[in-house]
Amino acid sequence: VFGGWTGVLRYGMPALTDTPDPAFSSVTIQGFEAFGMQNAIMVEAFNPITGSTHWSGVDFWLQNPAQVGPTGIVNASNTRLLMGMGSGLAVAGTLNLGAAGATTTVRSEQAAPGPGSWDSIRYLPGSTGTLRDTTIRHAMTGVTVDTMNSVEVNSALFELNQTGLQASGNSAPKIARTVFLLNDIAVRADTNASPDLGGGASASAGYNTLIGGMMSLDNQ
Repeated sequence: VFGGWTGVLRYGMPALTDTPDPAFSSVTIQGFEAFGMQNAIMVEAFNPITGSTHWSGVDFWLQNPAQVGPTGIVNASNTRLLMGMGSGLAVAGTLNLGAAGATTTVRSEQAAPGPGSWDSIRYLPGSTGTLRDTTIRHAMTGVTVDTMNSVEVNSALFELNQTGLQASGNSAPKIARTVFLLNDIAVRADTNASPDLGGGASASAGYNTLIGGMMSLDNQ
């Protein structure tokens, strides 16, 4: 989709007539000139997102919680995701944020937010994904990993969150070349989780940096 004004991207829209609208699949939004509220495309996911979707080149506004279904693949690069109060993104399929040289920022929709303004990006059991050249700000928990599948964080910035990243269950996210800046807690790991902060083969090539806040190991 090219050109135009602020719009709405709907996934799994409920039927308003006798013929239901299909869920969007294989959609690319890139280079869209948006004007008006937040200069963004509003994303409304009435049902989990299916198929392959690429968000790029314009801001996307998630006013309400959304979910990537088990068959869904969302690639977001060179963009900003503006999160509404209490909103979040639950991932049962694949979510890839950012790419080398194509920075992605996930932050509150508010002009002057504080930590905890939106919920979290949650990698649910069975999901997978990557964060590269991605900035996460203003969340209750920036990223929650609760999958045993691969979730890799590389060259990211977690800033001004209540918790930057939480590893839950038996997850083992790999984190490299990442900065945790002024979060209340940088990384929280539940008892059975084992986040790799540089000791494993994948993450050992790059150091992580902690500025302010603290690390936390929970015994739950």
